[in-house]
Amino acid sequence: MQILRIWYTKHEEGEAMKKQERQAKILAILKEKGEIHTSTLCREFDIVEMTIRRDFMEMERRKEIIRTHGGAIAVEKKVADVDTPLTKRLTLYTKEKEQIAGYAKTLLKPNDHIFLASGSTIQILAKSLLHYIPLVIVSDAINIATTLYEDPRLSIYMLGGELKSNAFTLTGAIAENNLRQFRLDKAFISVNGMDEEGQLYTSSVVESKLLELLFHQVNEVYVLLDASKFYKKDFVAIHTDAPYTIISDAHPNASLLEQLNKRHITLKSV
Repeated sequence: MQILRIWYTKHEEGEAMKKQERQAKILAILKEKGEIHTSTLCREFDIVEMTIRRDFMEMERRKEIIRTHGGAIAVEKKVADVDTPLTKRLTLYTKEKEQIAGYAKTLLKPNDHIFLASGSTIQILAKSLLHYIPLVIVSDAINIATTLYEDPRLSIYMLGGELKSNAFTLTGAIAENNLRQFRLDKAFISVNGMDEEGQLYTSSVVESKLLELLFHQVNEVYVLLDASKFYKKDFVAIHTDAPYTIISDAHPNASLLEQLNKRHITLKSV
């Protein structure tokens, strides 16, 4: 019995060490690449998916990673906010953004009156709407207009205002006043981050005011949010008590899901 007990102890210690070494390697890969897929790690370590998922759950509880659909990203990986040029943001997390935009597209009906905000995921959504269905589109983003103007079935209205060049966005009092003139069925927006309490953030005071107006004015607001923006804060909090829906590739932890439920926020994982 004593020999058997010693064998079990050493076996458990060995298994724990293998797990620690494996998780350390996962962190090293994420530090280098920023993101990793479950299938890649299964091949790398010659283990089953369930083992990797358990590793991910433990590492997320320690706030070392953020789980995504089919993989994980590094917590410390910088969120590409509106101060990063749009052309650069369009090259980041492209597959995830296409999945999010693809689901958002299915929510549209012919002749809907919608708002499309600025942001790389919204740009991908806008591009998919070319030659799709007739829509009335209001936007604060110049790139949205230049993407869609050639489709005769789309009626496009720009808010006007001061140009924020990095984001191709029109902002300020003129944009806010013009937005109040429109009756909209749905709004599709993006933000810079969402913290552990479910609070949304952006980097600009003027942008936060426009987004808060959208939450107040539009019954169906959809926040398109890839997993890299979860558990992140930025300069300005966006305040709203209105219910809305987040469309994301992320799989948040239980604590954040509880906070979202308290705020009457629906999460649609794609």
